[in-house]
Amino acid sequence: KLCQKLNKQFSFPIWSGIGFSDHGKLENSDLFVVNRLKFLGFDLHTNKYGRIIKDERQDYLLKDNIINHEQFCFTIQRKVNTCDKNDYQIDRGTTNIIIFSLKNKQNMNNELHVDFLNYFVVLLQLLRSTIPISEISPSTRSMEITVNYIEIPASQTTYWCKVIQLPYLDKKHHIIKYEAVISATSQGIVHHMELFHCISSPGNDVKRFNGPCNSESKPMGLTMCRKVIAAWAMGAPAFTYPEQVGNPIGGENFSTYAILEIHFNNQDEKKGIIDNSGLRLFYTDKLRQYDAGIIELGLEYTEKNFIPPKQKGFALSGYCSEKCSRQALPANGIYVFGSQLHTHLTGIQVETRHFRKHRELKPLNRDKHYQPHYQEVRLLPKIVNVLPGDTLVTTCIYKTTNRTEVTFG
Repeated sequence: KLCQKLNKQFSFPIWSGIGFSDHGKLENSDLFVVNRLKFLGFDLHTNKYGRIIKDERQDYLLKDNIINHEQFCFTIQRKVNTCDKNDYQIDRGTTNIIIFSLKNKQNMNNELHVDFLNYFVVLLQLLRSTIPISEISPSTRSMEITVNYIEIPASQTTYWCKVIQLPYLDKKHHIIKYEAVISATSQGIVHHMELFHCISSPGNDVKRFNGPCNSESKPMGLTMCRKVIAAWAMGAPAFTYPEQVGNPIGGENFSTYAILEIHFNNQDEKKGIIDNSGLRLFYTDKLRQYDAGIIELGLEYTEKNFIPPKQKGFALSGYCSEKCSRQALPANGIYVFGSQLHTHLTGIQVETRHFRKHRELKPLNRDKHYQPHYQEVRLLPKIVNVLPGDTLVTTCIYKTTNRTEVTFG
């Protein structure tokens, strides 16, 4: 169902609609247009030149269209996969939804082109998981872990590290939700953030640091701070754990030290931006049935990895091999309920594949329409058991057709 607010100061277009495309482009897109004055709609598509064409098969069903003095709403129905080459196949990845209207004086009797459309794009995952999530109770506590009034360097890429000390909790708690806290001045510049726990004896002190992660002044010995407590990337809303699961924190043998790492993507190399971004954790002493953890699978940010320019689809893969999983996983394996796919700006597709005894199982996660600005943690359609001896492969596809130099990192 789509609703559009009416503005009395402007004439509202007669024809408006909704559409889908691979990466938000109007060319080669699937559209449905509705007449707000009549109970009338058409299934359309566009070709690679942007010409708008009426489909031979009309696979959209207009259920209703309602207009009043405040808004115009219409409801449509269609199959996830219509088996029509001109229709977009909806999947569990990112869906680029086009909201559009025909410019004034344009109508369906004209030969139409995408230049005649006013539009914007919304990114959503339409097919969501049904794994149950419980409400956050009023007794749930929260903590904020942020940097404090740091000046973002005037360079395109900066990884900032801050050693912090978490509040002392005398008994085990569960993190059941986390979300980003981003300064208004840093919107669009904070690309992703991670909170790493330092695996150390509770009495051991960890040297303080607050600066670029690659700084020569960064103290030695921080490699023990690599266990991920929380991870956020651009476009992600708050993440809430399933109702039976929580990420453990606190207790007598729990070190209170952690590192907050923030990736600043300052493409315009702006100067003087003061930042106070970080993460907000929601935690409870009402323990859930299962402890959660976070595994990172892929490639490190290093110049040993690079993508040549002018590539339409360049693949890089990271592996958790059979030998690795045998050594790292418990006898009964782990149960994967969620996944966050992550690339930087040139990523266009990502997937994590799952193998057992030389046989490929269903992928853990796949996004054929991936957008670097919409990187949410997604619950899987069902919980997947990954066993010792299984192999996991995360492959990222990159597009660099508009770049003239090698992309490193």
